[in-house]
Amino acid sequence: MTSQTIEGACAFAWRNYLLLHNGISENDARRSALYRYVVNLRDTGEDDFDLLQIAAVAYLKKLDELHDDRSARLAVDQILAERLESRIAQPVTSLQASNTKRRTSSMADKSANSEFAREPQRRIAAATAIGMNALNPIMRFQVSMLRMWADSIERFAGNYKKGLEETATAVEEQSDKERAA
Repeated sequence: MTSQTIEGACAFAWRNYLLLHNGISENDARRSALYRYVVNLRDTGEDDFDLLQIAAVAYLKKLDELHDDRSARLAVDQILAERLESRIAQPVTSLQASNTKRRTSSMADKSANSEFAREPQRRIAAATAIGMNALNPIMRFQVSMLRMWADSIERFAGNYKKGLEETATAVEEQSDKERAA
């Protein structure tokens, strides 16, 4: 699970990074630096997938801003510390308190836990929204390329037809001259 967590967080951050930055190679040095950072973070005991994803995205952003691995690591570590503090400081809601008090072994009760059910849906919805926003310009570019390709094919077909007609006319004229001679 550790390897999957690391790979997943790195893949998520790198895929989004490539969507935002054109012309970067899949094997860019930043990718290996990202992987080293996430592995290092995981080795410190952090195994929350969401937090690893946030750290990976923030690391790439800070690496672009600061152009230094060490500075980027320190900046992201500070962001993560603030995020963890805000998580700890969040008050327990009445729903969380009632869910903590209710510990039954029924599978239906476990699946009805709204916090458990909503959090993955929010992550999926957010990831889908990010992907669709990133995909929109790409799709528009592809549509424009298809239109240009179709226009080129139509021009080629027109030129081909015109050339064929000119050739046919020239051949007819030449055969008429040969018959007349």
